[in-house]
Amino acid sequence: PTNAFISTLDKNESLAAASHLGLSPKQNRFCQPIVYHPDYSFKTWPSQHTFPMSKFYYLSKYLLEKQDNLPRPLVRSEVDFFQPLNTNEIPRSWLAQPSGPISPLFLDRFLSASLDRKEELRIGFREFSKMHELRERTLLEVAGTVLAAQLAWRYGMATNAAGGTHHAHADMGAGYTIINDLAVAANFLLDEDLNGGTVKGVEKVLVIDCDVHQ
Repeated sequence: PTNAFISTLDKNESLAAASHLGLSPKQNRFCQPIVYHPDYSFKTWPSQHTFPMSKFYYLSKYLLEKQDNLPRPLVRSEVDFFQPLNTNEIPRSWLAQPSGPISPLFLDRFLSASLDRKEELRIGFREFSKMHELRERTLLEVAGTVLAAQLAWRYGMATNAAGGTHHAHADMGAGYTIINDLAVAANFLLDEDLNGGTVKGVEKVLVIDCDVHQ
């Protein structure tokens, strides 16, 4: 059941699917809750690849550094980040049909490193699509967007430092996107049985694409 993986945010407050709870928004008047996991980036990714995997690491470092126009860093300590569920805790029901939006066949083939060459080329990661670290961080960023959605529903705004992988279809990846985290999170918000009642009353979800190429 989904509730097996949910921790309390604050006493008598809503619940969040997190492996680590960051600084409570009631104690943080400087920025909205930010979700981040150290494994969003990993050192074994080829440095010359067209997809700069290290950008998530550098974003976290930037958030932890004091900027000239601010009295302190946006995030004072790494422990202030919220962390998504660990990969072995993420309920399959969030992802796979019929409760989730992703084809179970495609999901299983990706997680077992069984995608064919054509599928890997469409995604853009080519042979690196089979890397264990890539599979781990793909699941983590999806769980991070789900967590950010829960936090935003409770507090009005939240950010995942990865995600936005909106090119993927239900049964295939594309454009450096393997699992569509936005589809998973939107489905999670809309289904109170799936989210365990942690989010209520959501009838529509608006997705705004603000990639730098727009």
